[in-house]
Amino acid sequence: MIRRNALDEGWVYMQITRGVADRDFKFPKDAKPTLIAFTQAKKLVDSVVNFQERSRQIIKEMRSMASRNSEEINEAVEDGKRRLAKLQVDAAALG
Repeated sequence: MIRRNALDEGWVYMQITRGVADRDFKFPKDAKPTLIAFTQAKKLVDSVVNFQERSRQIIKEMRSMASRNSEEINEAVEDGKRRLAKLQVDAAALG
């Protein structure tokens, strides 16, 4: 199949099933297996490099988002501290 399709670099996909039959708990003994196979020309090195580059970009984006989330959480905590301190001052003024 590789030779017939003159595949120098790429994928070979093969799927073998136990056969075609109606969906049932008991599979018929006389079913004949089916085979599906094809090739796909693809530069494997380019695929790996593209995957690595995209993975690095996703990691960079996630780190940036995590930093922003951390800053937002810190701001919310500090705001909560200021509000609590103001409530304590207001409560003390009441008596």
